[in-house]
Amino acid sequence: MKIMTPILPNEPETCHDIDRAMLQAAEDQTDLLSLLFADGAITDIRMQDIKFSGCIFRNCRFSECRIEKSYFLDVRFENCDLSNIYLNENKFHRVFFDNCRIMGTNFYESIWEDVILEGCNGRYANFSGSKFKSAAFVQGSFAEAVFGDCTLKHVTFENCDFTAVQFLNTPLAGMDLRSCQLEGIRLAPSDLKGAIVSAYQASDLARFLGLIIR
Repeated sequence: MKIMTPILPNEPETCHDIDRAMLQAAEDQTDLLSLLFADGAITDIRMQDIKFSGCIFRNCRFSECRIEKSYFLDVRFENCDLSNIYLNENKFHRVFFDNCRIMGTNFYESIWEDVILEGCNGRYANFSGSKFKSAAFVQGSFAEAVFGDCTLKHVTFENCDFTAVQFLNTPLAGMDLRSCQLEGIRLAPSDLKGAIVSAYQASDLARFLGLIIR
């Protein structure tokens, strides 16, 4: 499966006052295009219906933010901290999260298409009700995250920690989970049908079928 990566400008314009630029965009309802945001803090921003296109966020920290019902197109997040903020009902298209902290972040009912999350810490993140198409989770920690009521199409999971993750009402048919940690995951037996797991994992998952292995 080939995932399309962000199409970014060769020389994006550097934004020197990140917090002010974001606040201005929120107040004026203007889109943010072909910008580089680096080494800044973005605090207490409330945004809706904003388009981020061709942007790079590098070493940025978001806190007390709500960026919702917005469109992220051709965007790259590098070493950013987006923990515990609200990113609900957004569309992410050709977006790369590289080594980011998204602990406790809310992505409720978002749309993800051609997205890569690599080396991310997404413990306690909430992806409930999201739709994923052509997405990859690579070498990340998503322990105790919530993927309830999600749709997964052409999604891959590679070396991820899914300890105690909730997959309730999210069909995992065709998902190869053999390289992932699945201890304590929460789902219904029907969600597990068709998933690809190792023999070791199967012995732990047998509890969902009411089996006792001795």
